[in-house]
Amino acid sequence: MERLINIAAGGVQLLLHGKVAQAAALCVRKTKNGSEVLLLSNRSGGKWGIPKGNIDVGETSAKAAARESYEEAGVRGRVSSEILGTYTYRKSRRNWPLHVTVHALDAAEIDDDFPESAERRRKWVPLAEAARHVHQPGLKDVLRDLRSQPPKLPFA
Repeated sequence: MERLINIAAGGVQLLLHGKVAQAAALCVRKTKNGSEVLLLSNRSGGKWGIPKGNIDVGETSAKAAARESYEEAGVRGRVSSEILGTYTYRKSRRNWPLHVTVHALDAAEIDDDFPESAERRRKWVPLAEAARHVHQPGLKDVLRDLRSQPPKLPFA
Protein backbone atom coordinates (compact mmCIF):
# COMPACT_ATOMS: atom_id res chain seq x y z
CA MET A 1 0.00 0.00 0.00
CA GLU A 2 1.31 3.45 -0.90
CA ARG A 3 1.80 6.05 1.79
CA LEU A 4 0.03 9.38 1.24
CA ILE A 5 1.20 12.89 2.11
CA ASN A 6 -1.13 15.88 2.53
CA ILE A 7 0.20 18.63 0.23
CA ALA A 8 -2.58 21.20 0.29
CA ALA A 9 -5.16 22.63 2.64
CA GLY A 10 -7.78 21.48 0.14
CA GLY A 11 -7.00 17.87 0.97
CA VAL A 12 -5.11 16.86 -2.16
CA GLN A 13 -3.00 13.80 -1.42
CA LEU A 14 0.33 13.08 -3.06
CA LEU A 15 1.77 9.61 -3.32
CA LEU A 16 5.42 9.44 -2.33
CA HIS A 17 6.42 8.90 -5.96
CA GLY A 18 4.94 12.28 -6.98
CA LYS A 19 1.46 11.42 -8.24
CA VAL A 20 -1.85 12.75 -6.92
CA ALA A 21 -3.89 9.94 -5.37
CA GLN A 22 -7.36 9.34 -6.77
CA ALA A 23 -9.93 6.58 -6.35
CA ALA A 24 -12.51 5.27 -8.82
CA ALA A 25 -15.62 3.13 -8.56
CA LEU A 26 -16.43 0.45 -11.11
CA CYS A 27 -20.17 0.43 -10.46
CA VAL A 28 -21.71 -2.96 -11.27
CA ARG A 29 -25.37 -3.95 -11.47
CA LYS A 30 -26.98 -7.28 -12.23
CA THR A 31 -29.62 -7.51 -14.96
CA LYS A 32 -31.55 -10.39 -16.49
CA ASN A 33 -28.89 -10.45 -19.25
CA GLY A 34 -25.91 -10.48 -16.87
CA SER A 35 -23.80 -7.81 -15.20
CA GLU A 36 -23.33 -4.31 -16.50
CA VAL A 37 -20.89 -1.56 -15.53
CA LEU A 38 -21.60 2.15 -15.38
CA LEU A 39 -19.83 4.55 -17.69
CA LEU A 40 -19.98 8.25 -17.03
CA SER A 41 -19.34 11.22 -19.31
CA ASN A 42 -16.83 13.87 -18.37
CA ARG A 43 -18.21 17.34 -17.69
CA SER A 44 -17.81 18.44 -21.31
CA GLY A 45 -19.77 15.33 -22.34
CA GLY A 46 -17.39 14.04 -24.96
CA LYS A 47 -15.44 11.31 -23.16
CA TRP A 48 -16.52 8.27 -21.15
CA GLY A 49 -14.95 6.97 -17.95
CA ILE A 50 -15.98 5.85 -14.47
CA PRO A 51 -16.61 7.92 -11.32
CA LYS A 52 -13.29 9.02 -9.85
CA GLY A 53 -11.73 11.81 -7.86
CA ASN A 54 -9.18 12.82 -5.29
CA ILE A 55 -8.84 10.93 -2.03
CA ASP A 56 -9.59 13.34 0.81
CA VAL A 57 -7.46 13.51 3.93
CA GLY A 58 -8.40 10.66 6.26
CA GLU A 59 -10.22 8.65 3.57
CA THR A 60 -9.34 5.22 2.30
CA SER A 61 -9.40 4.75 -1.46
CA ALA A 62 -12.51 2.54 -1.08
CA LYS A 63 -14.35 5.25 0.86
CA ALA A 64 -13.35 7.88 -1.71
CA ALA A 65 -14.57 5.63 -4.55
CA ALA A 66 -17.96 5.28 -2.84
CA ARG A 67 -18.21 9.05 -2.32
CA GLU A 68 -17.29 9.78 -5.94
CA SER A 69 -19.81 7.25 -7.28
CA TYR A 70 -22.62 9.17 -5.59
CA GLU A 71 -21.35 12.71 -6.30
CA GLU A 72 -20.66 12.08 -9.99
CA ALA A 73 -23.20 9.37 -10.88
CA GLY A 74 -25.85 9.10 -8.17
CA VAL A 75 -24.93 5.49 -7.39
CA ARG A 76 -24.80 4.07 -3.88
CA GLY A 77 -23.93 0.57 -2.80
CA ARG A 78 -21.35 -1.64 -1.17
CA VAL A 79 -17.79 -0.95 -2.21
CA SER A 80 -15.04 -3.55 -2.13
CA SER A 81 -11.88 -2.80 -0.18
CA GLU A 82 -10.03 -4.99 -2.72
CA ILE A 83 -8.27 -3.10 -5.51
CA LEU A 84 -9.35 -4.22 -9.00
CA GLY A 85 -6.57 -2.35 -10.74
CA THR A 86 -4.71 0.94 -10.99
CA TYR A 87 -3.77 3.35 -13.74
CA THR A 88 -2.06 6.71 -14.18
CA TYR A 89 -3.13 9.63 -16.37
CA ARG A 90 -2.59 13.37 -16.78
CA LYS A 91 -5.25 16.03 -16.96
CA SER A 92 -4.72 18.76 -19.52
CA ARG A 93 -3.17 21.95 -18.10
CA ARG A 94 -1.81 20.04 -15.07
CA ASN A 95 1.86 19.36 -14.40
CA TRP A 96 1.45 16.34 -12.17
CA PRO A 97 0.24 12.82 -12.94
CA LEU A 98 -2.77 11.28 -11.21
CA HIS A 99 -2.69 7.71 -9.88
CA VAL A 100 -6.11 6.03 -9.75
CA THR A 101 -7.02 3.04 -7.58
CA VAL A 102 -10.14 1.22 -8.89
CA HIS A 103 -12.63 -0.51 -6.57
CA ALA A 104 -15.79 -2.46 -7.43
CA LEU A 105 -19.09 -1.04 -6.19
CA ASP A 106 -22.23 -3.20 -6.08
CA ALA A 107 -24.88 -0.70 -7.26
CA ALA A 108 -27.83 -0.95 -4.89
CA GLU A 109 -29.39 2.49 -5.38
CA ILE A 110 -29.33 4.69 -8.49
CA ASP A 111 -30.60 8.24 -7.98
CA ASP A 112 -31.47 10.63 -10.79
CA ASP A 113 -30.95 13.69 -8.57
CA PHE A 114 -27.29 13.85 -7.48
CA PRO A 115 -24.68 16.62 -7.13
CA GLU A 116 -23.33 16.47 -10.71
CA SER A 117 -26.49 15.32 -12.51
CA ALA A 118 -26.65 18.47 -14.66
CA GLU A 119 -23.05 18.00 -15.82
CA ARG A 120 -22.83 14.29 -16.67
CA ARG A 121 -24.50 11.50 -18.63
CA ARG A 122 -24.59 7.84 -17.59
CA LYS A 123 -24.81 4.62 -19.54
CA TRP A 124 -24.68 0.97 -18.51
CA VAL A 125 -22.77 -1.45 -20.70
CA PRO A 126 -21.64 -5.09 -20.44
CA LEU A 127 -18.15 -5.38 -18.97
CA ALA A 128 -16.96 -7.02 -22.20
CA GLU A 129 -17.80 -3.82 -24.11
CA ALA A 130 -16.70 -1.20 -21.58
CA ALA A 131 -13.05 -0.85 -22.65
CA ARG A 132 -13.95 0.24 -26.17
CA HIS A 133 -16.06 3.15 -24.84
CA VAL A 134 -13.65 4.75 -22.37
CA HIS A 135 -11.12 7.47 -23.12
CA GLN A 136 -8.23 6.88 -20.69
CA PRO A 137 -5.75 4.27 -22.02
CA GLY A 138 -4.94 3.07 -18.48
CA LEU A 139 -8.62 2.56 -17.69
CA LYS A 140 -9.01 0.67 -20.98
CA ASP A 141 -6.25 -1.68 -19.80
CA VAL A 142 -7.89 -2.22 -16.39
CA LEU A 143 -11.22 -3.01 -18.05
CA ARG A 144 -9.61 -5.37 -20.57
CA ASP A 145 -7.86 -7.21 -17.72
CA LEU A 146 -11.18 -7.54 -15.88
CA ARG A 147 -12.88 -8.80 -19.03
CA SER A 148 -10.60 -11.83 -19.01
CA GLN A 149 -11.12 -12.32 -15.25
CA PRO A 150 -14.36 -10.57 -14.23
CA PRO A 151 -14.48 -9.25 -10.65
CA LYS A 152 -16.07 -11.53 -8.07
CA LEU A 153 -17.08 -8.39 -6.19
CA PRO A 154 -15.53 -9.18 -2.79
CA PHE A 155 -17.24 -6.51 -0.71
CA ALA A 156 -15.96 -5.32 2.63
